Amino acid sequence: MEKEIDQIKEEEKLIHKENLIKQNRPFLLTRYVAAFIDFLIMVITFIVLLTCFEPLIINSTNYNNYVTNAQIVLENSGLYNKNEDNFFTQKEYDKTIYDQIITSYYSSDNYAKENNKLDEYNKAKSESTFYTKVDDNLVLKNDVDEEKLKNFLTDQYQKALAFVKTNPIYIQNINKSFTIFFLVIVLFIAIDVTIFYLIVPLCRKNGETIGQIIFKMKLIDTRTISQVKKWQILVRYIIILAFDYLLGATLYLKFSSGIMLLPILITSFCIALTKLNVGPHDLISQTMIVSRKDI
Repeated sequence: MEKEIDQIKEEEKLIHKENLIKQNRPFLLTRYVAAFIDFLIMVITFIVLLTCFEPLIINSTNYNNYVTNAQIVLENSGLYNKNEDNFFTQKEYDKTIYDQIITSYYSSDNYAKENNKLDEYNKAKSESTFYTKVDDNLVLKNDVDEEKLKNFLTDQYQKALAFVKTNPIYIQNINKSFTIFFLVIVLFIAIDVTIFYLIVPLCRKNGETIGQIIFKMKLIDTRTISQVKKWQILVRYIIILAFDYLLGATLYLKFSSGIMLLPILITSFCIALTKLNVGPHDLISQTMIVSRKDI
């Protein structure tokens, strides 16, 4: 009997706690606006950090050497135009130039010669209807369909462009340079998130971020409905950093920019759909955002 009474009391306490929390939840839109303000401030800070310190960090590594080595591979291929800013662009179509640069690249580049690319190209030409053999040389016919010839040579040119980027030297240097750049980006993201989701909340009695301060919100410990603990702020920060931001950066690296916001979208949906409007970082740290008043 006593056990049943204790169980009922515990259930009543739980219901009372949930009702108390629900009554003090901020409006969902207000929560999103506060989060957006935090994000906007972080973006501005990230841009400032990147502008001021990225050149210093990059120049202290071999990043520029790796980029230069990769560019040398492209430049030596003769397949690109290179401007004063070291940007490489594709050459405009010209039937004579396209044939010359493809032949020159395949016949002079060691990597291309190892893969018999010149033989492959000449085979494609001989099997087409545009060339005829004269004294062991493939010569362009006079009465060819220019549009079809353009399609053929453009396709061969694109294949050459794709092949040059499979050169192990190019791949190795591009990968190394991109790794350095990615680590620099991750470093600045970590600094950014640490400032606004760890240092600022730790300096506040109720663990708020700047956006939450503006909209008069605070963090609470959902176990006791009391002031949030320092360790909870730390755990919350680690989840936000790892899931919302570092995972997003990794997704960008592996896939595309469009998917990098997926973790933040998942968090946003969790906040909207859960009973107490909590995200993964809140669930794990056992915290919750409420209006800044005694509850």
